[in-house]
Amino acid sequence: MISIQANEAPPVEAGLWETLFHGVPRAYAVLFFSNNQRLGWWMLLISLLAPDLGLAGLAAVVISALLAWVLQYERGSIRNGYLLFNSLLVGLAIAYLHRSCHFPPAVYGMFFLVGVTGGFFLAAALQASVYLHFGLSAHSMPAVLVCYGLYATATSLFGLPAVAPAPASWMDLSFLPNLAQVICHAFASILFQTKALPGLLMFIGLVMVSPLNATMATVSVTVGALVLHLLGYPLTPAGTSWCAFNFLLCGIALGAGYYIPSTPSLLLVVFASLLCAVLCLALAHILSPVHLSVSALPYNLVAPALVYALRQRRRAGVLVPSPAPGMLPEQAAQKVLLDAKRFPYLGTPALYLPFAGERIVTQAFEGPMTHRGPWRYALDFEVEFEGMKYSGSGENNEDFHCFGTPVLSPCHGVVSAVIAHIHDNLPGGNNPAENWGNYVMIFSDAGYTVMLAHLKKDSVLVYPGQRVYPGQLLGNCGNSGRSPVPHLHLQIQSGPHLGAATRPFCLLHYLDHNSEYHTAGIPAVGEVIRGTRADPQWAEIFSHWLPGTYRYQVRGDNGAESEEVVVLDFDVNGRHRFHSASTGATLLAFLSDGVFYAVDFEGDHRSLLAWFAAGLARVPCIADESLSWCDSVSSLPYHGMASRWLKEVIEPFNGVYWMTYRYGFDFQQDVSVVRATAVDPGKVPAHGACVIECHLQGRRGVVEMQARLGKDRRISATLRDYQP
Repeated sequence: MISIQANEAPPVEAGLWETLFHGVPRAYAVLFFSNNQRLGWWMLLISLLAPDLGLAGLAAVVISALLAWVLQYERGSIRNGYLLFNSLLVGLAIAYLHRSCHFPPAVYGMFFLVGVTGGFFLAAALQASVYLHFGLSAHSMPAVLVCYGLYATATSLFGLPAVAPAPASWMDLSFLPNLAQVICHAFASILFQTKALPGLLMFIGLVMVSPLNATMATVSVTVGALVLHLLGYPLTPAGTSWCAFNFLLCGIALGAGYYIPSTPSLLLVVFASLLCAVLCLALAHILSPVHLSVSALPYNLVAPALVYALRQRRRAGVLVPSPAPGMLPEQAAQKVLLDAKRFPYLGTPALYLPFAGERIVTQAFEGPMTHRGPWRYALDFEVEFEGMKYSGSGENNEDFHCFGTPVLSPCHGVVSAVIAHIHDNLPGGNNPAENWGNYVMIFSDAGYTVMLAHLKKDSVLVYPGQRVYPGQLLGNCGNSGRSPVPHLHLQIQSGPHLGAATRPFCLLHYLDHNSEYHTAGIPAVGEVIRGTRADPQWAEIFSHWLPGTYRYQVRGDNGAESEEVVVLDFDVNGRHRFHSASTGATLLAFLSDGVFYAVDFEGDHRSLLAWFAAGLARVPCIADESLSWCDSVSSLPYHGMASRWLKEVIEPFNGVYWMTYRYGFDFQQDVSVVRATAVDPGKVPAHGACVIECHLQGRRGVVEMQARLGKDRRISATLRDYQP
């Protein structure tokens, strides 16, 4: 299993019983790469359909949890079930072995105590060791090794167990097609159950929590069973139940656990199931002389090996790792897809504009003149006034509007190299021998080298070793080096030496000629851009948003009124954490570099937080009413339940469903209004809004919200009370 993070941070005062309440069900859910407590409780109840197995598994989890608590193991590892699930498997295995070996009570108790505690310690050791050396989880390998040891001990004392066939019963669901029975038995085998009904119930529970997990599991079992059938095994529970759960686990781990669900991850599941089926047959032959079953060994070999091999790639490519272990695959897929839409330059080196005022981009990436080959990622800037780059005859550098203008530091860092003595060319001239002319190199705090070239002779004001910050004056724009007209050249390069290959980068916080704001972007040739700076007073509205309880009076489109209570606090990273006590919806938001972002909304349109998430998706703290910008939000929360469920399953394979809004400001006397207008109202679902207005005040955040839905329906909310 992967390391599962709990949904909520454990409170400092969490006691033993609260920790057990969260940790015990999650020990079951971890088997399906989930930390969902509802799924865990459901699996626990299903395990009790076979009381001898279910009670043994429950006792094993409780014993290991108490042992971890007494020995002062990390509380989070108990609370999220990750430290307990191997003991659960050992407890179930011992009870299952007892059915055929019929241990005396004292021997059974000794086996149970030794196996559960031994499994706990071996799991703690292997999980830490495998993570340290490979960055992976030990999965259920500790349980497999302990069970092999217990089986060998039992057979040495009591001989080979005589396994009697289970009597037929209505729980076999024999009326189902063979393949359906195989899938049900694969699910049931996870908890060592031998009937189809527990497997069907587990499948239903998994569908209710995560249909994508259920889909990947079904595909993997189907592929694995068909491979065995092609190799001569009957397509029945008797022919596949000895190993089918390996396919199921591979499907969930690789299709929706380690990687976000997608068509490539589905193909990986198909390949892993085929590989796992072949490995099952090979291991069955190897282990048959010592009378051992393959158990979960094939899965524990195939899944980690494929994950480790795929981690050697230079970049993620089409197989994208899950952003957070334990996150539901539906949420993981939506987050990755929506982030790719909303933040396309996330992870790209970024620079502030190296100038003040307005500039035109005269050569961009892959420029036809000098931005070619290893040096293709660079930008050239000039000044254009009334369509002209110079006044007068243009025969002198001073005629050009760009010549002599200030050049500013685009990042935090340390000056690594400076050249300032090279003469400026006359317009039309060139100096290829000293290609870069006068330049400043900065080793940025982000770990890359920035070059600003073709500066004016003797204008550089900084020296090597000097620390600089964004906006600090470095020198003046010139016409030195390989430069026929005065311009500023900007690039990020792979090393500190002259001629090093360039790297892609983007620019931060700029406006285009239409006053449209770009948080980050790469301007094209001919684009006119100018910089902008955040207004500290405007930013205070978000940075001083007080934690506490906010009571809103909500008026629906049918005239009905209700109250919604929203609780605001902050996480350990200082991010705004909203929770609707009325609907259970949650929203995460944060202020970064003068921009407020609303992200990771969970819930639906019945909560005000859904409208906050769309209306305040991205808000630059710039007090300029001419400003506009666009952002996209997921449309899923605004669909009906059935439509949303279907789209969550389809979305990873068909692309994210989003609504794009254009935003603008309206500054009034007491409040600042952020208005969001749907760019394409046709893509707005029935419960979505075509227009959203959020009225903001200092310290209290959103004091009023108005949303106009389709067919002239309206929803509004007013802040009635605030309690710290």
